[in-house]
Amino acid sequence: MEKRITIDFRKISDISDLHDKLDDELGFPDFYGRNIHALIDCLQSMRFPEEGMSRVVLGNEEVLMLELINFSNANMVIINSLLVAVETVNQRELDRGRKHSILLAMSFTESR
Repeated sequence: MEKRITIDFRKISDISDLHDKLDDELGFPDFYGRNIHALIDCLQSMRFPEEGMSRVVLGNEEVLMLELINFSNANMVIINSLLVAVETVNQRELDRGRKHSILLAMSFTESR
């Protein structure tokens, strides 16, 4: 089972925009630090709702599908931050003997 969030990178011009979008979609706490470490912590906590770090909760067999539209429009800071965060969260899940929790799907839509 999956939960899906779509992010259109035509609307994300810098790392601050990425943090805003993920915060809006995933419901991070008011004290969200808006850096890679805080992002990793909030994404990791989706499996631990008692931590109160994300409005989105994943059960043990659920995954979050991040559909990245126009991802090629993103700059390297954004790309690197998102990929490192997802890789770190998924590696922690594997280290705990569980399946990954975040999948990435990249698709292209024509610029308007």
